[in-house]
Amino acid sequence: MTPTRMGGNLMGFMQGSPLEGPRHKQDPAAPEGIRVLPLNDVEISPKDLGQAITVILENSTPEYRHQVSGVLELILPLLTAKLRQDDDKTYGKLLDALVDRTLPTPALLLQSKMQARAMNRILESGDWLKAVEVAKLGHRSEANPSAHVSKWKKQGQIFAIEFRGREYYPGYALNPEDQYRPRPQMKRVLDVFGQIATGWRLAFWFDSPNSYLDGKRPKECLAGDIDQVLFAAEKEVRGVEHG
Repeated sequence: MTPTRMGGNLMGFMQGSPLEGPRHKQDPAAPEGIRVLPLNDVEISPKDLGQAITVILENSTPEYRHQVSGVLELILPLLTAKLRQDDDKTYGKLLDALVDRTLPTPALLLQSKMQARAMNRILESGDWLKAVEVAKLGHRSEANPSAHVSKWKKQGQIFAIEFRGREYYPGYALNPEDQYRPRPQMKRVLDVFGQIATGWRLAFWFDSPNSYLDGKRPKECLAGDIDQVLFAAEKEVRGVEHG
């Protein structure tokens, strides 16, 4: 390959193999892989040219370029070491965030599996609707499908579960005889739970057989004896508060 000759008011610093040229003399104190040198009459091969960075010092004298070269020889090793140190710290922080050093216990693994199965049972029950589906059932505007359900949720008339960044609403909480608005009974039950239950916990409770309801699920009794459902909810809340 034909070397590229550089000269004039130029100075370069690079990582890689030594530059060719009679004027280049590597400082033995400089760290390996970093070279700072004036580029007057220095030849750089095309292979090394991609690793070189050139600084143009306009209207500079050889003495001035020599002074700048000395400053760069002092600064570059410190800067490179700092960047590498920061990279190592960042890499370590990423590992800490991605890797949990605490191994789960068998009991925790079993609990996680049971909870995953329960969540799948809930999701596969067919009870859950997206906001746009609720809007369609009630023949409401689909331009802003979340408007009504968000308002109902804020007023404590309905609750939602979140799955993969999207909210789903229980169909059993809606009254098909009232344009799929929330059943008044649902608000009374949610008032009993207050703030102690999350959406998923409420979903588990409504979908689980309850001994206070003769083994029926609370969601099946909303249109029936609501007082008994409220009694079961109160028992659940007391168990949570004392458990």
